[in-house]
Amino acid sequence: MSDLIKREICVRLLLSGAGQWLRSVTRDGYRDKGIVRAIEWLKHHYDKPLHVADLAERSGMASSTLHHSFRKLTGTSPVQYQKALRLQAARSLMLTDRVDVNTAALRVGYESVAQFSREYARRFGAPPSRDIKHVREQGGLLD
Repeated sequence: MSDLIKREICVRLLLSGAGQWLRSVTRDGYRDKGIVRAIEWLKHHYDKPLHVADLAERSGMASSTLHHSFRKLTGTSPVQYQKALRLQAARSLMLTDRVDVNTAALRVGYESVAQFSREYARRFGAPPSRDIKHVREQGGLLD
């Protein structure tokens, strides 16, 4: 993955609700390393299948504890967090590397391009091809 895409994902995360939490973790010295490990794993493996039980084990906590703590701290579930990472990465791939919708969907871990397109449209307000065309017409800046 290119540095530009990684940078864009980081910016997106920092501007999101998860970013607010990450800033508070840094600022306030939050000690729950399990959730931090879970977030770090998701950031580096968003394109892999997610099994919450495995993520919980990696984080050193029970699945229910991980799910509850993750939602409390980020405002979303681990699965939704992964989905947001995937969709943002796919959008960046289509804009910066000019890959097509099918390639972007598969690269970020979707098995179904149709499912990817539905989730993309829900997140960005338009199907992938139309959204990318619109963003390029607006100067290529991501919202």
